[in-house]
Amino acid sequence: MIASIATDGLAFEEATHTYILNGIVLPSVTQVIRDNRLSSDFAFVSAADMEMAWQLGHAVHVATHYNDEGTLDGATVDPIVRPYLKAWQQFVADRRIRFVALEQRVADSVYQFCGTVDRIGVLIDNPTAGELLIDLKTGSPAAAGANYQTAAYAHLVRSLPCVTRIAARWSVQLHPERAVPYTVTPYPKNTDWRIFRSALELTHERAALGQSWRGKAA
Repeated sequence: MIASIATDGLAFEEATHTYILNGIVLPSVTQVIRDNRLSSDFAFVSAADMEMAWQLGHAVHVATHYNDEGTLDGATVDPIVRPYLKAWQQFVADRRIRFVALEQRVADSVYQFCGTVDRIGVLIDNPTAGELLIDLKTGSPAAAGANYQTAAYAHLVRSLPCVTRIAARWSVQLHPERAVPYTVTPYPKNTDWRIFRSALELTHERAALGQSWRGKAA
């Protein structure tokens, strides 16, 4: 998956999934959420099943990224991934969305956290209504704490030149086995950001006490 670095001084180490801003390692949005138990506990899920789910999610993100970028070679898409790609294509066509940013890695130097934002788009029929922040999921958005994720991402992307106003935050879960192969979940609550910010402060405080978020999935 290709992601653009959208914040000056931000670096990303792929092997360890580590965000570094001006030499300082920072927690990701997902690490903050898991550090504060704002997502489901997957301890009962086997490591093999977790790895399979991660591999599928990663492959779907790669395929949809190249699709939206206009550089996808359809012959390279794995048969397991292809139904998810078609579900995503149907969502984009049904909702008539044009994307203005794909896979942006962004950091906040004040609150000291980072994240990778899946999509920012606009409605083709109403492009001046504001931007849509979209988080793509192959698993349960609720289990991942997607309401908090998208609130944190909406805060991060305010610095991007393509953003005038985030009009809505959505998760889009792909489930190609259904007649309508996607579910859009909007997150209208302003409290989502306040809760995430409180969780972030706790993560930083625990880190200062030697209880690092490192090692939690990013």
